[in-house]
Amino acid sequence: RMLLAISILPFVHARSRSGAARMCVSGDRAVPITNLKPSAALSPREVITSVMESLHRSNWDRPTECYGFEVAMRFLAPTHAAKLKKAKPTGFSRYLRQQHRIRFVKWNEYRFEGDVARLTGDDGVEEAFQMISLRSS
Repeated sequence: RMLLAISILPFVHARSRSGAARMCVSGDRAVPITNLKPSAALSPREVITSVMESLHRSNWDRPTECYGFEVAMRFLAPTHAAKLKKAKPTGFSRYLRQQHRIRFVKWNEYRFEGDVARLTGDDGVEEAFQMISLRSS
């Protein structure tokens, strides 16, 4: 079992690093969701990519209402508050659209910063941490 934490930084063009994986969307172009459900075969970056794609505004309500939020919730750790409270996609949508969280779902561009950090706790649970920079619209 692996838990994943994502740290978000403001996106700064001047800090561009060669080889940094990057996703950029212009205009209202639809963003396809690479993975629709979690799998042990996915790398931490593949999980992040799928969550970020699902949270992109082009996937909020396509093909059904709150679809992108529903997909993102599939990737949440069992200890996440939304999982513990058995939140519905509409509630998760409201949660992420709060003023201090809206940047997570209104992104135009993001990139990975540095390498994935992996830690194993005393309980044997592996955690992965990845910093990303993002630019919101």
